[in-house]
Amino acid sequence: MTLTELAAVPLTRDGISGVSLDDASQLGEALAARDAKAFTVLALAAADQGHAIDPALLEQGAELLPDHGTLLLVCERVQGVAEPLLAAVRQRRLDPVTAACALRIAGRTHPAEAARLARGMLRRALPADCEDLLVTLADEVADADLKTVVQREGVPLPPKDMPLVLATLAKLGEGRVADHLPEVAPLAVQSGFTVQHDAKPPGRNDACPCGSGKKYKKCCLGKPAAGPATWSPERLGALAGHELARLSDVPEDLWPTWITELLRKLELDRAVELLLTLDLDPSLAVSARASCAFADRTDLLERLGVGDTDPLAARLRVATDRFTVLEEAARSDQLVDLAYGALDGGAPGLAVHLLRGLLPMGDAKQGPSFLADLLEARDQIGLDPVDPIESHLSQLPAWKKADKKRRVSTEDRMRQELQAVRAELVRLRKEKKTEVVQEVVQVVREGADPKELEALKRALADEKARHKLVHEERNALRRELKALAEEAEEAVEETAEAPLEPDVEEEELFEAGPQPLRIPAFDLAFTKAVAERPDHVQRAAIELVGRLAAGRGEAWHNARPLRGMKEIWRVRLGRSYRMIFLPSEDSLRMIDLVHRQDLERRIKQLWRQSAGSV
Repeated sequence: MTLTELAAVPLTRDGISGVSLDDASQLGEALAARDAKAFTVLALAAADQGHAIDPALLEQGAELLPDHGTLLLVCERVQGVAEPLLAAVRQRRLDPVTAACALRIAGRTHPAEAARLARGMLRRALPADCEDLLVTLADEVADADLKTVVQREGVPLPPKDMPLVLATLAKLGEGRVADHLPEVAPLAVQSGFTVQHDAKPPGRNDACPCGSGKKYKKCCLGKPAAGPATWSPERLGALAGHELARLSDVPEDLWPTWITELLRKLELDRAVELLLTLDLDPSLAVSARASCAFADRTDLLERLGVGDTDPLAARLRVATDRFTVLEEAARSDQLVDLAYGALDGGAPGLAVHLLRGLLPMGDAKQGPSFLADLLEARDQIGLDPVDPIESHLSQLPAWKKADKKRRVSTEDRMRQELQAVRAELVRLRKEKKTEVVQEVVQVVREGADPKELEALKRALADEKARHKLVHEERNALRRELKALAEEAEEAVEETAEAPLEPDVEEEELFEAGPQPLRIPAFDLAFTKAVAERPDHVQRAAIELVGRLAAGRGEAWHNARPLRGMKEIWRVRLGRSYRMIFLPSEDSLRMIDLVHRQDLERRIKQLWRQSAGSV
């Protein structure tokens, strides 16, 4: 069968079963032509008939499959598919839900790499379905760093019916492919053209339908009728990447937009082909080199050629002496370009340190962006998901202000979501109540048919289950809103803190070098105090204990001995809490965790206990 004939096959049980294949060799042809429908039909038919599919074809072919269900039907029956799927997710070729399903498949054989990519995805805005799949992935691969990102990003727990969803997805890998396909193809939605309806033509003295306000005879009478929809930047932007790659009739004035959309959607082969054959603005070639560097396509960079004025990432990808390239770029004193050039040029470890240097210089708008890219770079190379500089940034005035604004904005957004859920619940109650009453009245009038009564009972049970889920969602939003309100209340407390010790003791701040390693021990008062604090305070407290016990200088920098009790120390924990501890030569006894307003009272208690023991 030709690709044209394959593209006409419906994605139904009989349609796929009716495709006869000797092997899966035509998949490469469909992939080269970027024919999504033909590729999908071939992949489903090959998987259904047990033919071996080259897993390398799925690195760029996975995005041609229409949805995550089709991806699971095909990839669950292909050996060695993990690395191509990881590459597709790494290059962001898949939609979020499909990418999450791909990571679940790859995580069985490559759990560490799947967890690193999941960390990067969770730091971005995702649909709820995608977040649910990634949270369950964290449990399946048992990756502690991925679980830390889930907690830090505030990702909600999956709904209670998530095991049923996972079981449904798992069944897609069982039996024949055709058995999972519908018997009848769903209705297709056509777009990309203008539908013209037959209508009575206006009279000569009627208002012109073009909206000019003139009479028809003095405006559009005699002019040719409007033709089919023309190309526009908006129409190009609405097309998928593989649809853009197959175009050939784009007007010349839209060539730059066409190339830009191809680069944005990582259709790099087609974009480079057009750049080498068409006479276009040289700036497009510069953008193409940056995109090819991001996707690690050195073959396309060699076709385009890379010069000294091209983006640093592109020069790093093709350089034989990368150190010299970096040294020359560093002498330009453009730290932002250097950091992002290293990040996109295959040196994420170096980018971590460069972005860390940018953070104190960033304002309230740039800083969070730098931090997000820094954390994503750490995710790429599998470093700890928490960067040490975050504890220092929280003390900067600009970051305090931005954090307060973010908390208030998040609280407002969640309040709006809660109100929308409430309004939808009220509407559904009224709507469903009316429907049920009408059905009951009809059954009573016509006589109680057992089948109809049974159907009504099932509908009522389904409605109760759905209302229960809506209630659970609303309650979860309420709990999150309450937690955010508590955090916001702490954030708006006065930022200026009166010194708790005389100024002379400011000179006693610990300024020595690295401390020795100490084994932490926890008093009952400390354990109880930590357990009573919010989750984010608990996490910060445990992290600080670890840094103090490890002898980290940045943790000890904010520590000082208590007044009148030089052997007992305190250290700041954020803006509102103080940790009291007793360091010795080889141990670190954690005494208590108190709010700063209660610190003086706790110091007096410790002083009285010390005096009484003497």
